[in-house]
Amino acid sequence: MALYGDLVNALAHTGCLPAYLWMARSASANNLDAFTWEPWVVNGMFLLSAIICWASYLTDNLTLSHLGCLAAMVECAALNLTRWPHAEENLLTEQLM
Repeated sequence: MALYGDLVNALAHTGCLPAYLWMARSASANNLDAFTWEPWVVNGMFLLSAIICWASYLTDNLTLSHLGCLAAMVECAALNLTRWPHAEENLLTEQLM
């Protein structure tokens, strides 16, 4: 039994990761005076979610599927708590719809 929801999540996280890494690199290059940790927390959560979702899809492991869902929730929390890269946007509304 294939876990197609994990495939969708894995593709979405894998697809978004290069754009977020580029934004983090740009933010670090523009702000040479101070290190900002927010971009790297968000990117770390994107990477962790992608790895877990790919592992779940490829192994059909339901426990990994649950961990992937939890990682995606923590990723959403990281986006909201750090307010990076969408500082002036309310992300919570779209995530709950």
